[in-house]
Amino acid sequence: MQRYYNQNPKALEEHRQFEISTKEFISKRQTAQPYIIPVVVHVYGKTFSGTKVEETTIKTAIDKVNEDFKGWNDDFDTVNPAFEEIKSAFDVTFKLAKLDPDGKSTTGIVWYDEPRYGYASMMFDNLVQYDAWDNYKYCNVYIQSDLYGNGDLTQSGAAWFPDSGGNGQGSALNQLNGPNSVYYDYLGDNGGSLFIADSGNNRILKFPAGSTQHSNGTVVAGGNGPGSEANQLYDPRYVLVDSTGVMFISDGNNNRIQRWLPSATSGETILGSTIVAAKNKFSYDNHIQQFALLLLILSGRNYYEFLRLNLPAALPHISNIESLMKKQEMRIIEYCISAICRIDYDSQLNSFIGFSSPLIDGMPQPNFFQTENFDELKMWFNNFNKSKFNNIHTAQTIVPSASPLILSV
Repeated sequence: MQRYYNQNPKALEEHRQFEISTKEFISKRQTAQPYIIPVVVHVYGKTFSGTKVEETTIKTAIDKVNEDFKGWNDDFDTVNPAFEEIKSAFDVTFKLAKLDPDGKSTTGIVWYDEPRYGYASMMFDNLVQYDAWDNYKYCNVYIQSDLYGNGDLTQSGAAWFPDSGGNGQGSALNQLNGPNSVYYDYLGDNGGSLFIADSGNNRILKFPAGSTQHSNGTVVAGGNGPGSEANQLYDPRYVLVDSTGVMFISDGNNNRIQRWLPSATSGETILGSTIVAAKNKFSYDNHIQQFALLLLILSGRNYYEFLRLNLPAALPHISNIESLMKKQEMRIIEYCISAICRIDYDSQLNSFIGFSSPLIDGMPQPNFFQTENFDELKMWFNNFNKSKFNNIHTAQTIVPSASPLILSV
């Protein structure tokens, strides 16, 4: 245990606090009351030194533990004299759990087809944490043939003190390795979802609302090792999710922006390139340069630089784009024209188009104006803003034969 506590100082402090709170709890109890601890038993493999572990085997073992705690065992009175004064029965009852962490019915026994080993040796702490149910709510018992991973097949099972201990660095579904950013999609499934750019594991993890340290995430992009294939990521930095669930991922060391559709097993490169021109310098094709040029014209220097800093290697340096602008001899036109307010009905969306949609957390609400009531439509006309002007930005080369490009309306 000392090595475990050396590696997890938080767990050591929790153990100390657990001992203190236990003593306080016992001292405040006026009368002896039964205390029930739910147990989950993890069984790895089919046979153990030629013997099969069955449900009746586990129940019998738990009954024996309860007898020891209650002082019902035959050798209760043969304790060493040094402990005679403090010897006492403890009204604790261990019972196989009836509900799992998700509230579903369970036998309290988890059967694993493949045998494992070494869970009592602290060599595989990450696997122990991955398999465990919340050990502040359950007593987790692990049964393996080679419990210490040393070839000794005479050991039976192991359990751990309750502590969170930190899931630690790793690649299990409840672990991270150098996470770079998070994005909370409040429109996601069942009240929202948390997306994490797990850079060191080259993946994007998704956690449902209400997740805790003991929750497992779901790999929704990458997770196939570092690389530049369509199903891989290499040090992803940022992730954004639109209202339809599509992810946009800044794939750092691949110098690209990937778009992943919901439930997709691979992504599509929509910006950037994996072609390296020189160390720390990147080559961008003509489409990316033209996009960057129009983005700079429309948004200005500050916004362009903001995007470059938050989407590493996705956009060329601003000095290169300004040089490109000079070579193309472009002129920029911006003008504003008045427009007649018009409200249209879109039969496919069953919505009225033309009103200014209300904002929630800065996002306009799609298809908000839906009604079959004329009085409600009249109220919208009287109370909601409608567009009165159109701003049009164009970029046009001085070369007479080139047509203007409309950037925004």
